[in-house]
Amino acid sequence: MLISQLFRAKRTFIKENGDVLLDIISSTFDFSKAEDTSAGYIQVKEEEQMRPDLVAERIYGDQKKWELLLKYNGISNPFSLIEGQILLVPPFRNLNKMLSSPGLVVEKGIEKLNIAEDKLLSPKTVKDKKRIDALKNKVKELVPPNVNVAGNKNVKVKNGKVIFGDDVTQINKDDCPVPISRARLIQQLIKSNLF
Repeated sequence: MLISQLFRAKRTFIKENGDVLLDIISSTFDFSKAEDTSAGYIQVKEEEQMRPDLVAERIYGDQKKWELLLKYNGISNPFSLIEGQILLVPPFRNLNKMLSSPGLVVEKGIEKLNIAEDKLLSPKTVKDKKRIDALKNKVKELVPPNVNVAGNKNVKVKNGKVIFGDDVTQINKDDCPVPISRARLIQQLIKSNLF
């Protein structure tokens, strides 16, 4: 049986009804902690096809290292191993170093605005300053890309389903009833001296 060390290191979310959800998106493997050189390479044997646990047992004497071996080789599907496949072997002393805790994602609906986020919006050119000044009049809170405004949650659940990308805009949709083309957007930015 394949036991995942990477899944065990992932964070969990607890829903209001008490259900516990595993955050499978966050990374728990850190390539930067791997050494530049491997300890060598091995060839997958016939009996090791689709059995990375047997490969890890042969190399390290520990079946639990299968997932770190695959991640090191850029393999996501453990059942894709075939006879004759060549795998780079990370040094044993580095294996546990490459297993890392995922970073904490701040829930904007709960946390107050982080002052450090404002530094991400410091304009570098006059055009950028004009763009930011124009945006300040149109949105309730100016935040960098991929950062929620205060009060919005990172995860939305509707009818028991997790919704990704639902209503991610900060503008009133009534003000923009017709989708705008890229050419028209550029034209409007130039007209407003923002581009």
